[in-house]
Amino acid sequence: MKPLKVLEMWRDEVRLEYSSDECTGCAICVQCCPKEALILNPPGAAIKYLIDTDPIELSEDKCVLCGVCVAVCPRDAFRILVNGEEKLLIVENKGLPERIRFEGKVIIDQEKCPSGCDTCQTICKEEAIKAGDIVEVDEDRCIFCGACSISCPSGAIEVIREKLLYDELDTCGDIETRIMNRVKDILLGRVKI
Repeated sequence: MKPLKVLEMWRDEVRLEYSSDECTGCAICVQCCPKEALILNPPGAAIKYLIDTDPIELSEDKCVLCGVCVAVCPRDAFRILVNGEEKLLIVENKGLPERIRFEGKVIIDQEKCPSGCDTCQTICKEEAIKAGDIVEVDEDRCIFCGACSISCPSGAIEVIREKLLYDELDTCGDIETRIMNRVKDILLGRVKI
């Protein structure tokens, strides 16, 4: 984890950290950031080290350390520390659930797949996609993050998130907050950026 932003307050230090090793470049954090503080670089190129940058960058002047990116990231690539302790006020105050998951489907247009390309397989940290003569998806392993769709150079992969899931026990019931409704509106349906 590397610090993206550190804010020194009267008695507290608040720090947003990011792990590019965990990041797939799915852009869920970019899409959900209420301040548009996160920037998506070409994820396939970043993860394959074809460019010298991380998949996600932060615009420090826009970030308010709200923690939405931490709550929505399916790979735990972000965390917020308050005085060295992991803390997520947006979850503690029941604004968002601790873990969001999806049900969905993946559609692959095999005719669009470039021969010899394995970007989708390389980017998938769940090992749910195999690129060979044809591209195959194991939907039991797939978390429907959409990283494969976003990084596909030919637009051959479409990910559709049909349902948002979270543990009711973690959230003490259904969450009907403005930020949760915004997250649902943004993330359900066809993955796009």
